Amino acid sequence: MKTFFYKKGIILLATLFVAGITLSCHDADDGEEQEEQMDQEESRWKFKIGKFVKHVDDITATVHFNQTLDEWYLMYHIPFTIDSVHNYYSYGGLGKFQQEDLKVVFSGDVYEIDIKSEVAGYENFCVAVTSIREWTEDDRLGYWYFDKFIELLCCDPNAYFVQARATENPISQERVEEILTSLGAEITYAERNYFLINAKQRPVHPDLFVSPKYKPIDPRWGDSELWINPRISIKLNEGASLDEVLSKYGAHLRVRESSVESPNSPYRFDCDLPTAEEVMRLAATIHLDPDVNWCEPAKAAQIVLDYDTKTNVLQIDSEND
Repeated sequence: MKTFFYKKGIILLATLFVAGITLSCHDADDGEEQEEQMDQEESRWKFKIGKFVKHVDDITATVHFNQTLDEWYLMYHIPFTIDSVHNYYSYGGLGKFQQEDLKVVFSGDVYEIDIKSEVAGYENFCVAVTSIREWTEDDRLGYWYFDKFIELLCCDPNAYFVQARATENPISQERVEEILTSLGAEITYAERNYFLINAKQRPVHPDLFVSPKYKPIDPRWGDSELWINPRISIKLNEGASLDEVLSKYGAHLRVRESSVESPNSPYRFDCDLPTAEEVMRLAATIHLDPDVNWCEPAKAAQIVLDYDTKTNVLQIDSEND
């Protein structure tokens, strides 16, 4: 299903979204309470917060305590680096997650902070946490390749693959571009209905499908990078019923192509979920069904055609395109 072909100057990754007055009073009270909480937090915080850096989504980090500063923080080791670490000191505290070595998943707005690092490769930031939870095995992202789970890690928190969400009536390519421009994204590559963009914050819109850039945790993949495409292929076990499988998992799937002439071919579906994470989790769940031989999401990769001129193309997984 997935094979690498390496040639000089070319790397090809294949297999490779009065009552009214009372309510107003409640709203005013809520606003005052929030302002009071912010004032209290600001008086507690002993560090100077600088300018906004970016928003991060679903970052996996480890909780630690800095005894010198008397502060809990989130340590994030940047994937595929040896000693590059971002430490996030939480402006609002970590509450029940203040446990040494606890692994968590968090999102939030990141700001500069006046905490100098004495360790080379370490950078310190402030984060206003918007969500946080304890990490579990279910938080692993990736897909199944037969009986092996290929785990993926985000390798560039500012690079995204975007296209129209695969609904029954997807928006046009022009409309996707308008939305990305309005969200302040820098479009770095466009082909057919696909966009590669750079952005400080993941673009969120009900009509968009968005995938971060990933690297597989598997030495056979080398330095290859990929994005998830909102399509899923399902190969059933002999004698299994497609209708039965779809009765369990088909709420977000629409048949893209089925080969009547080749009964052993996989079924291909458009998936209307808005994010790569949701598409991967759905595919992984389907893969483990006893009626399913294998299931995986489609993938896209930026292929380097000429290292000297840095010429690139966007290669979509041919089996799923």
